[in-house]
Amino acid sequence: MPLWRVVGTVGVMFGAISMTACASGDGNSRASEVSALQVQLDKALDRADNAEAKIKRLEIQLKALQNRPATSVAPGAAPASGPDATDPAGTGPASTPPVATDATRSTPGRPGRLGTSSLVRAFGDLTGITLPTGDPGVVVIASSAGADSSGSVAVLVRNNTADVIGSIEVTGTVRDATGKLVGSELSPVLEPIRVSPGEVAFGYISYPADELPDGAAFEFLTNFSDIANESHLSATITELTVLPDKLVGIASNDNDQKIIGPIGVTAICFDAQGLPTRSVIAFLDQDELPPGGKGSFSIDVADGPCDRGFMGASGFNF
Repeated sequence: MPLWRVVGTVGVMFGAISMTACASGDGNSRASEVSALQVQLDKALDRADNAEAKIKRLEIQLKALQNRPATSVAPGAAPASGPDATDPAGTGPASTPPVATDATRSTPGRPGRLGTSSLVRAFGDLTGITLPTGDPGVVVIASSAGADSSGSVAVLVRNNTADVIGSIEVTGTVRDATGKLVGSELSPVLEPIRVSPGEVAFGYISYPADELPDGAAFEFLTNFSDIANESHLSATITELTVLPDKLVGIASNDNDQKIIGPIGVTAICFDAQGLPTRSVIAFLDQDELPPGGKGSFSIDVADGPCDRGFMGASGFNF
């Protein structure tokens, strides 16, 4: 069933239930029932929005995989140079300078104080916050204590390998209080989409309500890809205003290639101790950004303000 039809059905059901509630009981009882149903509807719509965002990202990731070339280059390897079969004497035109890509704008092995790259916008007061180093490999170093009102769990991953990697995803399994395995979900691609050694990436995993029992415990596994085959491009967050109920900003395309949408903007929020509380996502109002182009976004923030954290944005180049 299409997502819009599911949301529409929920709205119709809510209207019918509300009318029934208003036809029985006293005013206080009706107001209480309507308020409770409104809360349930708001949560259902939040989950629908997250599901729609995830569907868009997964559909485009599938298209990117289908369009990838048959050959690839090992991580960190440079393309072959010198004479070839089409120019045996090596007399062809001089090679053009490399374009400004995400990989060249991030300095491998030299992350910032908190492990963020130039592709990440830090915001708010992060003074005194230190993020865990983590074990070797590509590992989850922190997550939110539980799911937010939309069923999402925020995750923070560090690249503790010697390679620049791309398209990090996290699988999160759920166990109930007895240890029984009751659910598993895959995150959208984390931001930023290229991560150098020592740097961090962030995002969320969204769960249906029935997969999150009381006392739920989460376990995480990561997977990622060779950046040589990536079809993503990052946008740069050039302006950001933090409001109590939303994050409003501008993103620009600093690449030499057009960024194709939907162009997602993901933020992870921290408390004063530097623990992730939740991750939120939105999309640029513009469907694509030409080189040098700019776009705007507004991310609604639920469950309290998001006044400190990291933010990143990316789209596609095909």
